[in-house]
Amino acid sequence: MRTAWLDESFREHDTAGFYIIAATILEPSATDATRETMRRLKGPRSTAKLHWHEMDRTERQEAARVVARQDGLHIVSVGSPVPRRKQERARSKCLNTLIFELHGFGIGHLCLEAREDELNARDIRTIATAR
Repeated sequence: MRTAWLDESFREHDTAGFYIIAATILEPSATDATRETMRRLKGPRSTAKLHWHEMDRTERQEAARVVARQDGLHIVSVGSPVPRRKQERARSKCLNTLIFELHGFGIGHLCLEAREDELNARDIRTIATAR
């Protein structure tokens, strides 16, 4: 069964905010190699995760090239504008749209980064409603 790996980015602003949820669909046979490739992007950083906002311009460009070269299908859902304090609504709308698209590709599993329990429950409700 194929898995979609999701990540998000957002910027709140009264007129120019945005919310992005991106998914990469990988065949099971490509998962381990892709995971190792993404881990190498982190480099010697002290944090446990790869974070775009911690990268300089050169690192971001290289990360974008590496992701684009990975086998798999990349799907992005963008919501804009996202006014201040509307991040969760934007996330829900983008996630709903992305779930609809992923369903069309026969995706059986989603991997999202864990958040606080209440926010995890909200994501689960959004996904269940979209299904």
